[in-house]
Amino acid sequence: MGRLDKELIEKQKYHFRYYRPSYNHPFLVALVKEDIGNDGKIYLSGFNVTHSFGMFYKNPNGYLKITNPNKNDDAECFVQKDGIKNKPLKLFSNPIKGWNLTEEDEKLIDELVEEKLK
Repeated sequence: MGRLDKELIEKQKYHFRYYRPSYNHPFLVALVKEDIGNDGKIYLSGFNVTHSFGMFYKNPNGYLKITNPNKNDDAECFVQKDGIKNKPLKLFSNPIKGWNLTEEDEKLIDELVEEKLK
């Protein structure tokens, strides 16, 4: 089960975790919401990330190409445009350390968040 790393969240606008229902594909966490409803639990919203050209070619308009956030991997990287909203923290791993978006990619994700998650 994942944990909320408030220090990381304060430093970075976006962070990455593994999302268990997607068989541990990386997940770009765009929004962290607390106290939704009366349960006081933490929920995450964001977008799936993949290296799969097969998934990309099935629906090229459904993905954005970004620079791979993992500095140790040079594979192509795509973010799924359809967001996933308000999923419980227990479905995610802890934050992945050392993964970051470039400034250009952050601007693309800002637009995507505004369009899909707000």
